[in-house]
Amino acid sequence: MQPDGTIKSSLSELVIDVQGGVNNGAKLIMWPRHGNGNQTWVVDGQQIKLKNHNLCFDSPGGKKEQGTQIIAWNKHGGPNQQWELVDVDNKSKNSTTTNSTSPFNTNFSYSISLAVDELK
Repeated sequence: MQPDGTIKSSLSELVIDVQGGVNNGAKLIMWPRHGNGNQTWVVDGQQIKLKNHNLCFDSPGGKKEQGTQIIAWNKHGGPNQQWELVDVDNKSKNSTTTNSTSPFNTNFSYSISLAVDELK
């Protein structure tokens, strides 16, 4: 996660964006950074949510199959909104959580994956 709250691809300058604004069910896509509210994220426990909105990363219907389209959905705390951050450089889980600031060390790359056993 970048200091401005965006989540940037390690392959490009693209960041995770809620397609078309801040709507329930909108797809998460990669898009050029523009800094608007549909690209600014915080970690809230095991949820990744938009900083100024109530939308979180969500695996629709609790799907766990490869290729599942991740969407933005109102925060409800279900297992399909629980994620873990893994430092891909050190292969260790990031156990730091926060409600307002980034727990990420911006010198490392992170992998984001569903964290709840019921979905594995």
